Amino acid sequence: MFDSLMIEIDETKIELQTKLFDNRLGYYHVGDVVAGATTGIRVYFDNVWFDSQNKMVYVSEKATRSYTVFVVLAHSVFTDYVIVNQELETIVIESRIKELQYFWNDSGHLLNRWLEFIAKKQSKTQKLQKQLNMVDSAIEYARKKRAGEQPAKINARR
Repeated sequence: MFDSLMIEIDETKIELQTKLFDNRLGYYHVGDVVAGATTGIRVYFDNVWFDSQNKMVYVSEKATRSYTVFVVLAHSVFTDYVIVNQELETIVIESRIKELQYFWNDSGHLLNRWLEFIAKKQSKTQKLQKQLNMVDSAIEYARKKRAGEQPAKINARR
């Protein structure tokens, strides 16, 4: 089994499959804690290839486009990814990994990024709470109607 790191290349959603973590068929997006990832700043890379119909292929010989993708995990959090529009040589990959590790070792960069994640998740939680409140209000309205009561209008602003 694999875990998948979800990224986007040229507006195409891609699953980077890996056996580096817990292998529980997890799907991880930027901002998620990755089960089985180690602490510290870790940078992984993978090559991704597309054919002429813009479909991902797993053999470079069938590819018309290639990318090198760097994935950054900071203390088990999928923190960032960087896409380079070509397949890179080993020495360039090693250099880029060191640059990314150095950049994300800066606690200021890391905290700012994580604050973005928290704000985004709080916003999503608030939207979901509003939707739950609307559903709760609709259920309450239907129960009162069924009981023969004359309920007030559905309260959409709970």
